[in-house]
Amino acid sequence: MYISQQNNIYGNRANERALNAIVLENLKKKKEKEEEEDISLTEKAAAGNPDQKEDSIEISPEGRLAAGQVRDVEENSISDKQDDKTASVDPDESESSEKQSGKVAVNEGKRMRQIAAAQTRGQVQQVLALLQKDLSDCKSGLEKGWCDESEIAKVEALISKAKARMSQVPQESQENQGGLDEFAMASLM
Repeated sequence: MYISQQNNIYGNRANERALNAIVLENLKKKKEKEEEEDISLTEKAAAGNPDQKEDSIEISPEGRLAAGQVRDVEENSISDKQDDKTASVDPDESESSEKQSGKVAVNEGKRMRQIAAAQTRGQVQQVLALLQKDLSDCKSGLEKGWCDESEIAKVEALISKAKARMSQVPQESQENQGGLDEFAMASLM
């Protein structure tokens, strides 16, 4: 670190150099102290027992902090589960029941891209099969309270669009491409 003479309160070069030397010396001491603290536990253990050799992994301070946070979260969740089990114990009930929740939704944009990219009736039938599966998932989700009737209406609208597309496409594709076609790309996205 260099301190310029312009803003130097001491006003001469000798004091400026002395100040720079002190600052550099303090930085060196600080760096040496950090290096001493970074000696891993396995190196300390190996120094205590030279016959025993171990592989070592050095974990950064950020990693140690993250591991500590994960451990705290796990401990809290375990204690919360134990609290929930003790609070919900019913003398008539031998097993504790857990409530499951979820959400069912259809990826409307993806299915629309698949319908638009379908070039043959076979591809449209593939999309229809996926839509039928989506419809059954939505109906079972409705029974469990995981979705509402609007999701079923979306799937039914997509099915009607796919059926309309069925009449627009030929039985088989005229061009046979070796790579990925538009339908395959729409299925991936």
